[in-house]
Amino acid sequence: MSVYNPCYKTEKLNLNADCLKQVVVNRKAQHDGVQSFKERVHCLLKQWLHNWRSRRQLAQLDTAMLKDVGLSRADALAEADKPFWR
Repeated sequence: MSVYNPCYKTEKLNLNADCLKQVVVNRKAQHDGVQSFKERVHCLLKQWLHNWRSRRQLAQLDTAMLKDVGLSRADALAEADKPFWR
């Protein structure tokens, strides 16, 4: 016994199915756009947090540790004084 499927019987219903597929594709593209925006914001916030933490730690290093990494106290303080978004 065969099951009646109207999508295979008429052209009009096939077009409706194609339109539905396009709606699904458009929705997915919109979701991807929102998702990529969220990912960009998330990455930007992570970068800002990293900048803030690393500059704070750099400012706390003593002169001997700074010399080990090849920086002077003035270089470290200049870097630590930068805002987190730079």
